Amino acid sequence: MNKVVPQFENVAMNRQERRKRRKLIIAALGLTKAGKTSFITSLVKKLEKIITLFLGDKNRTKVTVDYHLISSLTSEEQDLMIEDIQFRISAIAKSNDFSSFEQFNDEVQKNPIYKILNLQAINENENFEVKLREMLDRFQESITPKDLAKILNTEGIDEYIKKITVLVEAAENLANVLDELEIDLYMRDTRGLMDLALKKQEDGTKITNIRSLSDLGLDGLSGVLFFCSRDGYTNNILQIYEDTLKNVFKSVPIFLIRRSEVLPLACKVQGTPTNVEETVELIQTIQNGKNNLFPNYELDNFQTTLKLLNDLNITYLKQNQYMFKDSYFDQKRMEFLVPDSASLTSASTVNDTVFDIFSEDYNLYKLFSMACMSQVLEMITELHKFMDRVVSDGITKYIQSNKQYIINLITQDLGKYDLDGVDTGIVRPQLEAYTSKHLCDLIVDSNYEVLGPRGGITTPRNGVLRYAPTAVLAVSSKRAIDHLIEKVSEINIITSSLNNISLDKQTSLIKKALNFILYRNFVDIYATVQNYVIVPRGSAKKAIYSTRELGVPTSIPLETAVSFILDEFCNILESSDVRRLFTN
Repeated sequence: MNKVVPQFENVAMNRQERRKRRKLIIAALGLTKAGKTSFITSLVKKLEKIITLFLGDKNRTKVTVDYHLISSLTSEEQDLMIEDIQFRISAIAKSNDFSSFEQFNDEVQKNPIYKILNLQAINENENFEVKLREMLDRFQESITPKDLAKILNTEGIDEYIKKITVLVEAAENLANVLDELEIDLYMRDTRGLMDLALKKQEDGTKITNIRSLSDLGLDGLSGVLFFCSRDGYTNNILQIYEDTLKNVFKSVPIFLIRRSEVLPLACKVQGTPTNVEETVELIQTIQNGKNNLFPNYELDNFQTTLKLLNDLNITYLKQNQYMFKDSYFDQKRMEFLVPDSASLTSASTVNDTVFDIFSEDYNLYKLFSMACMSQVLEMITELHKFMDRVVSDGITKYIQSNKQYIINLITQDLGKYDLDGVDTGIVRPQLEAYTSKHLCDLIVDSNYEVLGPRGGITTPRNGVLRYAPTAVLAVSSKRAIDHLIEKVSEINIITSSLNNISLDKQTSLIKKALNFILYRNFVDIYATVQNYVIVPRGSAKKAIYSTRELGVPTSIPLETAVSFILDEFCNILESSDVRRLFTN
């Protein structure tokens, strides 16, 4: 609800100081039971409080949670506070315009989630929207850790709550790193990828569940911790989320984490580390291939996930080895093992298990998770500093000088848009219900509605995409920018501040900076079109209106509209507001 609740007022006084720090949002992503929640909770100081939130349902995340980890709280009583709850108001109200109070009242009587949220029936003579928001505000103001535990363990809660932000104190070692690097850290615990991909219906069957970046909890990120599966990945992930995951993974650094049964043995042979510094040294020794227990470190632990990333065009195959296309960091520095913990496994698979947070194997797990995070934070900070320098150089000339090249590609695509079995490169999606001429005619037709009355872009009419020209423009413009970023090569023309870095790493940095700015500042986080990530629908709308004002012939309206959107992206690149992406 984006308001400071009473329990958070004292801490709010420190917000101004935190805004001076670099804000990082790092998402834990992976399949169900990959260890995402366990990893995040191990970074918290008062572990015994936070671990009880999840043991009721085998440690499975039911809704996106941001853990705002700060180095110190103002008092003991303020630990584990609810900083914010983002409700899905329309879903709760059963309508976008607050007109379905009867349906809402029916849900109050039969829906257990409405009871958890303390929602009550609303009288017809009351203001529906005002009354509903008042009830949700009261719930947020009075929520307790026990209430939070009930929410986090309730199946289907993400249909009504988009995200919860919980303020917690970081463990001492992590707190020191946050202070040293001046970081304001949010660790985002996301739902399992297949939980998100498939939606369970009332009859128990599951259907494909298309979600936006915001719905997936993949908006506004600074990095991703991808928790590797031991058993591989189904095709559903690529079929549903290929474009979405690809856009995130190429825009922010991705670190691979995998639980290892061999690691505890390696510690006994090598010498069990007693602090984070020793653990970092051991990790680097293993990563560098200097430990005999891990002769095939990458092949044995990360090959399956690297293959998935190859399918997403994030890695490539070189001499039977998958390599990250993003070459700034040494690849093995981005691949981490954490030890299997028998105590943790038992607590997350057996209900009512008493979890021993002081057990030897769990203490080892915490050392590795802490060492992993310290290295991740250092690498992201280093990357941002160099990306900041790239932005300082002004890199819009490259985009502007290649506009005609993109326009020519779009013209070529329109020439084959209507051909069966022929895929276009930039202009997508190819819609059976619309020819290329029909789309172009509608762009310049002043009677054509560009978006729905509430800004909808994916609204269907008789099973056909209603605002198809806007949707095609939004997708094609995003793909045009992607194409230009991928083809960045003439480094000495674009930037001069990175002369002390190899050419490959310069190219990697420039692409990463451009992708990061595009992802954080110029994509629509609330909608996708047929699984494609799009530029903001408002930008597409403005480009169509600008094209109409020019009175361009119907032969080139799509090219003209895309050109306007490229200009807007260049303005964003040159704007001082871009600086905010690297600060709080």
